[in-house]
Amino acid sequence: MLETLLNTIPFFATIAFVKCMQKLGYIQKEFIKAVGSITFNIVTPVYIVFLMQDISLKVSDIKYVLFGILSFLVFGGVALLLSKMFHLSKKREGTLLVGFLSFSVGIVVYPLVQLNYSNDTFLQLVLYDCFGLFFLFMTITYALASYYGTLLSSAKVHAGSMLESIKKVGASPVVISMFIGLAVSLLRIQHLLLTNTYTYISNAFGLLVATLLALSLSLPKRKGIFQLFLFASVKLLTGLITGVAIAKIFHLPDDIAQIVILATAAPVSASALIFTEQEGLDTEWMGQFTAVSLLLGLAILPVVIAIL
Repeated sequence: MLETLLNTIPFFATIAFVKCMQKLGYIQKEFIKAVGSITFNIVTPVYIVFLMQDISLKVSDIKYVLFGILSFLVFGGVALLLSKMFHLSKKREGTLLVGFLSFSVGIVVYPLVQLNYSNDTFLQLVLYDCFGLFFLFMTITYALASYYGTLLSSAKVHAGSMLESIKKVGASPVVISMFIGLAVSLLRIQHLLLTNTYTYISNAFGLLVATLLALSLSLPKRKGIFQLFLFASVKLLTGLITGVAIAKIFHLPDDIAQIVILATAAPVSASALIFTEQEGLDTEWMGQFTAVSLLLGLAILPVVIAIL
């Protein structure tokens, strides 16, 4: 557990540093729009290509896409149910959906799996993360964020609003980069200049996402803390139950079953802030939800892996 916490120190230290600079007046909150735009349009697409460059795909790996789709259906349904139960506004409902349909596998789960499993098992986790969760996050979650953004910005919403959102997503840099990344992976393009360039740019991803979270973060009201903790707990529990169900239904080997459970139970990803900022959703609340979910995940998932 100590090793896992040590791996998260740079991320949380960046958040603390940026927040201090903001409090001292060196960074204005308006800077968040610039950070969000750079992260979404430049760094995230390059980061996606960087992730996919060394992945060798097999036909059998299609199962991870199926696992991701099943997880998204469950998480989406639970988020909508919570929205109805708590009578959330459309803005908050869209933000909750984006949070539930994001998974911080890299920050929390990667270190746990690297410390406790073989390298081959870790590579299976990367495949599930990239093609089962991250790919759907960058397409379905973005489409939903865009749709709710349209609901909030348009006086009249017509039947084609979701279709327009899908078209917008299809033309976005993050989706285009996935096809480029897939081509790089399949064609094994390893030109030194290209590799060094997108490695250099992608290294800024964690810094910018942590900066985005720091600028969005504010202390919630007492009543809001309970709701945030409840939503984060429900997301964690939903992930554990869904992961176990997938493992049982598909009769997965023990090591693969365990990484599927851990990844599906991953906390809210700070990357979700990119979409809430881009589409005009509740970025401040998403920052609070992300922070609570991350802290809960760091406390619970090491216990889960000890039980597994």
